[in-house]
Order: sequence, then structure tokens, then C-alpha cells
Amino acid sequence: MQAALNISLRLALFNMAKNVTEERDELRRINSDIEASCKNLTEERDDLKRKLNHSVSQQNSLTEERDKLRRINSDIEASRKNLTEERDDLKRKLNDCVSQQNSLTEERDKLNRAIQGCRMELEKLSPARWMYFRGSFYHISSDQKTWQESRRDCQQKDADLVIINSKEEQDFTRQFKKYMWIGLTDLQTEGTWKWVDGTQVTKSYWGPKEPNGGSGENCGEMKFDSENSWNDGSCSLSHFWMCEKKVHMEMIVLEEESEISVVNENLHDASAENAASKIHFVEDNDMPAAVPGLEEVGNSCCRDTAVFLVCFVSLTGLILSVSSVNLFVYTSKTVTRHNSEWESKTDQLQTSYNNNLIKERDQLQTSYDNLIKERDWLQTSCSNLTKERDQLQTSCTNLTKKNNQLQTSYNKLAKKNGDLQRKLEGIEASCKNLTEEREELKKNLHDFASEGWMYFRGSFYNISSTEKTWADSRDDCRRKGADLVIINSKEEQEFTRQFQKYMWIGLTDSETEGVWKWVDGTPVTKSYWGSGEPNNKEDEDCAEIKYHDKESSWNDGKCSLLHLWICEKKVLP
Repeated sequence: MQAALNISLRLALFNMAKNVTEERDELRRINSDIEASCKNLTEERDDLKRKLNHSVSQQNSLTEERDKLRRINSDIEASRKNLTEERDDLKRKLNDCVSQQNSLTEERDKLNRAIQGCRMELEKLSPARWMYFRGSFYHISSDQKTWQESRRDCQQKDADLVIINSKEEQDFTRQFKKYMWIGLTDLQTEGTWKWVDGTQVTKSYWGPKEPNGGSGENCGEMKFDSENSWNDGSCSLSHFWMCEKKVHMEMIVLEEESEISVVNENLHDASAENAASKIHFVEDNDMPAAVPGLEEVGNSCCRDTAVFLVCFVSLTGLILSVSSVNLFVYTSKTVTRHNSEWESKTDQLQTSYNNNLIKERDQLQTSYDNLIKERDWLQTSCSNLTKERDQLQTSCTNLTKKNNQLQTSYNKLAKKNGDLQRKLEGIEASCKNLTEEREELKKNLHDFASEGWMYFRGSFYNISSTEKTWADSRDDCRRKGADLVIINSKEEQEFTRQFQKYMWIGLTDSETEGVWKWVDGTPVTKSYWGSGEPNNKEDEDCAEIKYHDKESSWNDGKCSLLHLWICEKKVLP
């Protein structure tokens, strides 16, 4: 009996050693796989780090390129704004040029109409023996009347009594050496002298102690004997009078002396006493023909607009010397000869003016064409810059999208690396635990072997040397930190059969008849009952190994019977 036990023990130790060796080899293979996996994970981690660094570098490059594109876009927008402002400014200048050209054209037409209006106005004056002096026509009566009658006569001629506003005009009126009514009166308010147009006297030429207001003297007259020749006289007296018709025309200074050489030079040598003889009157038959080529403007020119003296000269035949207030008269032959000269002169001026306008118009048109070309070029440049900006923006968008994809890939790889790292740490911990468990198993195996325990596939088994009831047998196993054996596989079933003994196992239906459970409370998944078993004959609620020669060796027996038993202590889950 002892020899058989020793043989069984040695066989169990051999099997245990074999299993431990196999398990050691398996652990070595697992450890080798873990080391290879760790190496692969380390290499993958290093590769991910390189990719991450490359991605960060590429992202920085993309960021710099994006900032550069933004700066370029900002410069393009600023350039476009400047070009737009410059284009608008050029448009405004062009419009100003066109407006100026239109204004010049209108002014030219207005001047032409003014000249024609002057001619028409002056034709009305020519039969009435009028004299011209500094923007006004003057007429001296040939008979004598009261102040009021004299004024009515002037008003009938579309004029009024003379208004003297300057020393030159005072000297002009004195040279005729006649007592004449002038347009000055204080009839409205005694002592307040006003001209016939209602204006105050600004420059007066009263004689000594005049006006004295004696005997109802309320009208102004000229005595011509001194520069201060004005006197206040009774309005009912009869005197000659001087009418004035203002036309507000400016004088043209002739550019060449030869143009006035045809004037009667003998008039310049006349004595002061014969000054009145310097004044000549033009009759209807002495009037020259009108200067051709002058367009119509309107009758208002002679009243409100400053017009060239050529208007007056061509219609009345009078020329005013630049250096003298003397007025000269052409003879009809002289006027006829010079009429053609003025006509030629006027044509030349008109042609020159038209040529200048045409030249200026051509220059403006050329400038406008150049501005259009420049505008088109700027628009083309702006379009090209916009297209280039859009291409750069698209490229930047694509690079940003690619960068986001790389970032997503990196995040996935980083997550996978973290998972692998955690898995590696788990494997390393498991490997450490297996190593510790292996050492503990070796120690337990040594201890269990010395106590009669046998190892098989993760559990230690111990067969009793005495017989007890099922309940006592289980109590004995529990005291040893184990429990009755639980058979879950064919290999474990074969392992228990080899001992060829009747033995209690950890299976019972004592809790519920017919419902067999293992001692850990789990139901039976794979059973090895003998033929016709379990039959519950004589209240049989505990399982035993009975039929050694068969694979199906289980039998249900009375729990109070005495049998050997087999304990199992699991060391692996």
C-alpha cells in the first residue's frame, strides 16, 4: 500500500514537474512575445514622435505661409483701395476738364452773343451824336431847358443826366466850357445831395462856399471855370445839359502803335482853348459797316457785361487813345479802310481761339484716353492680383485641411499609442504578476509536494489516507484551504480516474433533489455519470467516483457512507 502511494506520489510529482516545465516554457514564450511587442510599440512610439515633430514643423510652416498670405491679401486690398481712389480722382479730374471745356465753350458763345448785342445797342446810339468816354456815352444838348425838362429829355433817350464819379470824368465834362445841368439834386431832402440814380455823392467838386442853398437852389450845374466847378442853382433856370448812358465796356489797349496812326494827328496839336474842337460827331452816312464774324449774344452786354472796345470801334468808328482822354473820330474813308483790318483781326482772334479750344479738347481727349488705358491696366492688374490671392487662399485652405487631417491622424496615432502603452503596462504588470505567481507556485509546489499534494493544470490535488462521510471529507478539505474536487473537463476526469479509488467528489443535490451542483454553487455543465446514474436509490444525495474502468465513473451514494475523498486547491483561475 505504501509502495503504491509512493509510486502515485512520484507520478504526481513527475506530472507536476512536467506541467511546471510546460508552464515555464509557455511563460517564456509569453515573455518573449511581450518583449517583441514592447519593442514594436517603442519603435511605433518613436515613429509617431517623428511624425508628430514633422507635423508640428509643417503646421508652423503652414501658419507662417497663412500669415504671409494674409499680409499679401491685406496689401492687395490696400492697393485695390488706392487704385479705386486714384481712378475716382482721375474720373473727377476728367469730369472737371469736361466741365471746364463746356464752361469755356459757353463763355465763348456768351462773349460772341455779347458782341453782337453791343453792335445792336450801339447802332441805336449812332444817329444821336453821342460821345464815348470810359464806359459811357455822353450827349450835350443844343438848346436850353429847366433841370426837370433836361432830365426828361435824357430819359427819353434811354439815359439820364450825367453822374460824375471821378476826377477824369469831371475834367471830361469841363472841357466843353458850357453851363450844363448835371444829375445832382437835393429836392427830396434839403441839404442831402444825391445823384439821379439815388446814390450818395462820394467825390464832390463844389465851387467855393457851394452849395449855399439860396433862393431854392436845389439842382446841380457845372460852370467849367475851375476844377471845383459845381454850383447849386434854381431848377427853373434854363441851361444846356449833358446826358450819360452807361454801357460798362472795358477798353482794349492796342498792341501796335500803327493801329492808331491813322487818326487825325492834328487833333493832338490843338490848343487848350480849342479843346472842344477835338470832339467830332458821327453822322449816319459816316458809319462804317459792322465787323463781320461776331456772333449774337444778347442786348444785356452793353448794360451789364464788360466787352472789348472793338465792339464800339467797329460800329461807331471811334478809337480811344491809351494815354489820353481825347476822343478821335475816323473819317468815313479811314473807317472803311480799317474795317477790313478789324475784320481780319477778329477772324484771326476767332481762329486762334477756336484752334486753342480744339487743341485743348484734343489734349483733354488724349488725357482721357490715357486715363482709360491706365484704368483698364489697373483693373487688369487688380483682377490678376485678386485671382492670385484666390489661388493662394485656396492653397492655404487645402494646406489647412491637410494639416487638420494630419492632426486627426496624429491624434488617432497618439490615442493608439496611449492604448498600446497602457496595454504594454498591463502586460508588464501581468508578466510581473505571473513571475511572482510562478515563484509562489514553485514555493507552493515544493510545500504541497512535501505534504502529499499533486499538481495538475493549475490546481493541487490531495487524496486522503482515511475514509469519512461526505460532509466530514469536505470539512477536512476546507481546513486545508481547499474543497472537494470540481471536475470541469475530460482531462481532469481522466486525472481523477487514474488513482482507481472510491472517492467523494464535490457534487451534491442535497439542497434540491435532482438538481446537482458543485460545492462552489455552480451547476454541472459536463457530467460523467455511470450508466443509470444518478438513481437516488436509498436517498443518495452525494457523488462519488466508483467505476474506475469507465470514463463515466460517477455514482450517487448515501452521504453517510465512509469513503476516501480528493481535495482540490486552485492556484490558477
